[in-house]
Amino acid sequence: MSWSLQVNLVHEHTGIGLQKVLDELNAAIPSGNEQCVKERDDQVRAATDAVFRMIVDGGALDNAEEISVSMAGHANEGHKKDASWADEYIQISLYVKKYRTD
Repeated sequence: MSWSLQVNLVHEHTGIGLQKVLDELNAAIPSGNEQCVKERDDQVRAATDAVFRMIVDGGALDNAEEISVSMAGHANEGHKKDASWADEYIQISLYVKKYRTD
């Protein structure tokens, strides 16, 4: 079952700001049908955790003020290979829409 999720985040670079980012990521609802919901949710949690860690760790996102996050994937029942479906995957894209000017 394929899924996707997109959210725009404002990165305030504070502890409260990070909590807001985490809350927005966790509130985002993935698109897709109702097949393999548990497996999809496993992937969404893993992708969300990875995005949050990238934002917390900074690096290239240190000067970001607005970040567009896109996540997509495909989940199979039981996370097992199924010859009639695509292989499982997770894709994460982060795009800095606006840089801080201070």
